[in-house]
Amino acid sequence: MGPFFIEGNLNAVSYEQLLRNQIVPAIQALRADDFGNTWFQQDGALVHYGVNVRQYLNETSFDRWIGRRDNLDVDSEENDEFVVIPDPNNSGSEGEYDSDDENLEEEIPKPNISYRSTFHNYSAVQKKLEPDHEFSWCNSEKVCPGNVENELLLSDSVKKKICSMSPVQLFELFFSKEIKNYIIEASEANGLDLSVQELNTFVGILLLSSYNIRNELREYWETDPLVKCSVVSSAMSRDRFCEIKTKIKYSKPKDKNDHDKAWKVREILNLFKTNIQQFGFFMTALSVDGMMVRFFGRTCLKRYLPCKPDRYGLKLWGLCGANGYLFNMDICCGKNDTSIGINLASCPLGSRVVVQMINPLLLGISKRKLLDYHLYFDNYFTSPDLIVHLGKYGLRSTGTVRKDRVKVKHTFEKKAPRGTFKVDHDTNSGMNFITVIDSKEVSVLSTAVGVTRIKPIKRYSRTAKDRI
Repeated sequence: MGPFFIEGNLNAVSYEQLLRNQIVPAIQALRADDFGNTWFQQDGALVHYGVNVRQYLNETSFDRWIGRRDNLDVDSEENDEFVVIPDPNNSGSEGEYDSDDENLEEEIPKPNISYRSTFHNYSAVQKKLEPDHEFSWCNSEKVCPGNVENELLLSDSVKKKICSMSPVQLFELFFSKEIKNYIIEASEANGLDLSVQELNTFVGILLLSSYNIRNELREYWETDPLVKCSVVSSAMSRDRFCEIKTKIKYSKPKDKNDHDKAWKVREILNLFKTNIQQFGFFMTALSVDGMMVRFFGRTCLKRYLPCKPDRYGLKLWGLCGANGYLFNMDICCGKNDTSIGINLASCPLGSRVVVQMINPLLLGISKRKLLDYHLYFDNYFTSPDLIVHLGKYGLRSTGTVRKDRVKVKHTFEKKAPRGTFKVDHDTNSGMNFITVIDSKEVSVLSTAVGVTRIKPIKRYSRTAKDRI
């Protein structure tokens, strides 16, 4: 059958027309009597992956088609390299494998439900991420294969491009033209006529004032040569700066959402998240945590956390790499926050935040590649339910855990020496529960590490005043 020809370059639009006008009609003519049972297969080329192409193939009368994001009820991204089509005349009940390994069935990973389908089936009334999971604890360790060291996944071409950029170009990768234009349009609705150059100058003065600190704002425009800042006064007048500071807006009237306390910055925040994810998740060691931004103004989003260095301010959730690069973030709007883009209102806030932060990772990367990543979080977020849920889709995770969140208990003698540990694991998920005696008991849940390869480490001793 074929060959088939097109005019010009091949793209998703021309490929769809090729399918619609030539390839599919030819298949229908060849398989006229049994077209409904025909299988159509294509590779993972970008033109085959177009939304219009997949929609057309789904609309045809093919019983099955195979490719990236096919219509089979499996996680298609895991089958980029090969696809096995079962023989309809062989049920496989008579031992189709010719192997001497009696444990072959255990070595072949069982298919799991696609996270994409699970994501769309999240319910606001479910109280657990894995309500049907039954824990079966065993007094031993589950040895976890794989590497947990952080790896940088950027290509050499991307590294070279980034290294060749100036500081201003790097800054504008994140504070992009889209963000600037949105701020200008929103400010125009508030009666402020603002140009891109003025916005750049305004932001530059704000950045300068963060480390060149004065007692009062007007001191930057003082005439006294011992006080004034010539860089600021020559770039913009004080009256113009104050006018911009008073009238600048970061939202439009159409953005108002009574169910989202952070709606006034939501669109800007979404644009910023798109910018920080433009290189993908290029580090394999990731961490979810909260952070405080010092703020003393008046807003319902302000929090008071006495244990933080900045006790007053805005609390943010963040997903960061091992070197501190930010991959995802959101504003904490309270315990009963309904603005989180995950339909899990009845689940614990910590679990909802973690799922929201790593949602782009789970949706954008196949399970095969997801096994390279390792997620960390502290005891605010960690629960057995969350660890099992992430492990179900191939994401390994580790977190310290509070004792009351795990049913199995580890008990030690009162004077147990530092370094004493106990370990159990859940046989249904492979999750390890480890408790170690340090200056106090520390408990950890993990699907990535255990206690294998124990080795001594140096710790600082107050009595010896040295690391021993």
